[in-house]
Amino acid sequence: MSEISITTGQLNTIVKKLGGELSMGTATPPQVVVWKTIKLRMFRSARRYCRAIKKAGMEIDGYGQSSVLPRTEISRIEMEVDIVMLSVAELGLREYSLYKDICDRGVEIGLELCPVEVCLVLCLAYKDQPSNKNFYIATGDVIDRHGHKVVFWVKNGHGIYGHLTSLYSHDTLFAFIRPRS
Repeated sequence: MSEISITTGQLNTIVKKLGGELSMGTATPPQVVVWKTIKLRMFRSARRYCRAIKKAGMEIDGYGQSSVLPRTEISRIEMEVDIVMLSVAELGLREYSLYKDICDRGVEIGLELCPVEVCLVLCLAYKDQPSNKNFYIATGDVIDRHGHKVVFWVKNGHGIYGHLTSLYSHDTLFAFIRPRS
């Protein structure tokens, strides 16, 4: 199966023809508050992170495993990063936004995309995650072994899951890094 590449403008045209509306919002950037501060390089390899996740009673699904393990670069130095959590609406985008637009908007308002290591750390750091607080990690382009773009989400204390990128509703949460001054 090959991946279809489509721009927001092309998608907007299709959605309008179907009687809906898809548009980029014009809201001003949100006040960005740190949600969690996490430490990168808790472990020296993705495999060690995965063992710790499994030992904690969580999992990385098969799709996440095949995408995470071979491609995760671990920070060379131990450092703390500030994580912010914003919904698609808080980013100033409207319902059914493309993953690329979400990542681009985060960068546009001064945030940074997360390295994949953040997925692993947040899975371990947020074990008490409420069942209704699943969230995605804004990592930019992560390509699986089949050449498909993948996005990762952390599910309420169960682990990390990966799936192909798609459209996301206005209330979907994404984690970004807030740069330190």
